[in-house]
Amino acid sequence: MKSALVIGISGATCSGKTTLALELQKLFPKSRIFHQDDYFLEVDDPRHVWCKDVDHINYDILTSLDMDKMFQDIMTVVESRQLCKKRTKFDAQVILKSDICRSSLSAIINKTINENDIELVFLDGFLLYGYKPLLPIITLKYFHILTREECVRRRERRVYDPPDIPGYFDKCVWPEYLKHLEDIKSNVEDITYIDSGIQNVIDVVLNDIYNCLKEE
Repeated sequence: MKSALVIGISGATCSGKTTLALELQKLFPKSRIFHQDDYFLEVDDPRHVWCKDVDHINYDILTSLDMDKMFQDIMTVVESRQLCKKRTKFDAQVILKSDICRSSLSAIINKTINENDIELVFLDGFLLYGYKPLLPIITLKYFHILTREECVRRRERRVYDPPDIPGYFDKCVWPEYLKHLEDIKSNVEDITYIDSGIQNVIDVVLNDIYNCLKEE
């Protein structure tokens, strides 16, 4: 049976998850990518929950997203394939070293993908692991962590539609992030937590992908 390797890249707002997902997609031209942000409900959708403290839609919870639709879209790609085995667990603080340079390693992975018709799928989103049906199909799970100060600094440089209103970060964004982080630490296994200070995250992910595919 043909295989699929699904990789989840999640984390705090403005933590670099989308940047990492897009960089990886460039290395693997035949890969697929699904952005959770593409599944936000329309503003007038009745399923939205309001944050009463700021009289604003709470966009930082799962009910603001059509996760059923995202899941269905992903399953159309992977449901007929065998999911690649999980990697050997390692300490997220240990940066893997390799004698193989990034370009050579990505070339080896691309060769394996092409020869074995493996579907490589990247999922990018801030609440990926809160939607339980997704968990069994994600082989590699990553989560970017930020301090509150760094998160504020980065978010202030971003433009949002609709834009943040005064108090939204303090009442919704940060509390929901902490709540989600606590939930996944307690209930979701095999997540590699990535601190903002780690510079070569892409190399860590490449090593994991290689280890997953070398036996395929």
